[in-house]
Amino acid sequence: MDAPGKCGTTRPGAASVRTQRPGEDRLPTFRRYFKLAEFKYEIVDMIGVLSENAKGWTKELNLISWNEREPKYDIREWSPDHSKMGKGVTITKEELYSLKELLMELEIEAPDDEPAL
Repeated sequence: MDAPGKCGTTRPGAASVRTQRPGEDRLPTFRRYFKLAEFKYEIVDMIGVLSENAKGWTKELNLISWNEREPKYDIREWSPDHSKMGKGVTITKEELYSLKELLMELEIEAPDDEPAL
C-alpha cells in the first residue's frame, strides 16, 4: 500500500489516481479524458490526384484552409465523397517550393507505365 500522500499508478506511464484520505483537505485527482476539438476545413483548390486505391480513396494535393485560416498545401488521402480523410501533411508555400527544388534534384526513373520526363 502506498504511503499517505503518495500517488499510486496502475501501470507505467498511466495517469495517477489519488483518493482523498480522512483529514486531508486536498481534492482527489482523477484521470482526465479529452475529446478532440471539432475543426473546419475548406478545400480552396483541388490541385491534383496522386493515386487511387481499390476502395476509391484518393491521395491528393490540395490547397486547404483549416479553421478559417490562411490556406496551406496539403497531401492526404480522401474518401470518394471527401467526407472522410486520412492522415496527411500540411505545408506552407515556402515549404512546397523547397520540396519542388529537392524533387528536381532527384534522378527518378518513371514507373513502367509512364513515359520518362
